[in-house]
Amino acid sequence: MSQNDKTCLPLIIYYMREKYYTHAEENLKLYNNDPVLRFFKTFATLMEGNTQEASRELLQLRDHPHPSLCSTVALIHIQQTSETIDLVEAVYGDRALYYTALLFWILELDLRARTCVEKMLKPSESSPEGLILKGWMMLTSDTEEDRPQAIRYFDSGVQDTGSVLGLMGKMEHDETSPIRSSSLIQTSSRRSS
Repeated sequence: MSQNDKTCLPLIIYYMREKYYTHAEENLKLYNNDPVLRFFKTFATLMEGNTQEASRELLQLRDHPHPSLCSTVALIHIQQTSETIDLVEAVYGDRALYYTALLFWILELDLRARTCVEKMLKPSESSPEGLILKGWMMLTSDTEEDRPQAIRYFDSGVQDTGSVLGLMGKMEHDETSPIRSSSLIQTSSRRSS
């Protein structure tokens, strides 16, 4: 292993610090099974712009005791410096994109949630979960103009699935809709007179 080679790690650290990533990768080929050196090789790959490949490898390296923390930090770095949404979609797929959007929406990071949902619905607006989540985002939006459009997304999402979350959204829309609210007030005032 690399622990017996006294020059391997210092040389790699030097190459990384000086941004000689190709040189670092060449030296790392000597010890393919060492998880720490695999981390540095993956980090060099990341710094050369191969985000997807590096992300996959970093996810695997998180299970090794020595590079687990630095792998997690590198993944956070990827998320902060690159387009997180593209990474999630490319590495994990539509399902992960949906749950990421859901998490962003729950955390009230509306712009990120909207970006995820739009990316998910871009090929075709056929994802019931994506449509329902977009409905919720419209309904809970700070922009008054977005709210009336929410029902369209709820209707489309509930149409084939009968999703409880979608049905809840439709009920919430009906309760908060100014047209619906004013007609309920008029109906109740007629009954009381």
